[in-house]
Amino acid sequence: MFFFLSKTLFYFLMPISWIVSLMIISLISNKPLLKKRTLIAAITLLIVFGNEFLINSWANFWEIQPTPYAEITNTYDYGIVLTGVAMYKKPDDRVYFSKGADRVTHAIQLYKLGIIKSVLITGGKAGVIEYGPAEADQLKKVFLLAGVPDSNIFIENKAKNTFENAQYTANILTKIQKSPHSKPSLLLITSAFHMRRAIGCFEKAGLNADMFPVDYYGHEPIYSDLFPIPKEGPFAKWSLFIHELIGFVTYKILGKC
Repeated sequence: MFFFLSKTLFYFLMPISWIVSLMIISLISNKPLLKKRTLIAAITLLIVFGNEFLINSWANFWEIQPTPYAEITNTYDYGIVLTGVAMYKKPDDRVYFSKGADRVTHAIQLYKLGIIKSVLITGGKAGVIEYGPAEADQLKKVFLLAGVPDSNIFIENKAKNTFENAQYTANILTKIQKSPHSKPSLLLITSAFHMRRAIGCFEKAGLNADMFPVDYYGHEPIYSDLFPIPKEGPFAKWSLFIHELIGFVTYKILGKC
């Protein structure tokens, strides 16, 4: 039930859903005052959530800021790559990336620079309706094409959410570690907007990892973002961040991170 709600409930929490609902109420209401207030509320939300400056400010606040390569002095046993960046499409003789491909490309760069010795990819079939191969298996193909040896790639292909990513990763590390008393050094690689929840889940699973956030939505402020005409881009970003914020709070309440 938790998995189903986590994948479907956010549709009712998107700003565009609120705006459409208010406009429908304004349209069908027989009460002039309610009609006026709901219309004003809808227009206000349209302007607020369609403004690039506001969502960019929130993104820069919420996202964990990037770490320059020059400041990374450690060498890590494993770079843990969270999935959620590919989609299944035929012909399935290639990997189709969506937003977030930085999780893979930056992990490859970290490996090439010698910052991480091995890659552990975690993530299964995360959709409500399962189809296609597990995403971790898909992404492994990309790492192999990039020259990462098969012996340095480890797969966890059952997890459906961030909590399971952490729990299943902990189980795999326990199995592959040569000494049960040694603790591997870990570098967690995921999108910047998702890092707060992810690092909390991994700490809850007993894994102390350093953070390497990627895939940014926030950018350097520009004056054109202040223009008040609503744009379509901010709505998608707000939906993403609202979904993540609710997930973060829910995980905290349930003790998952």
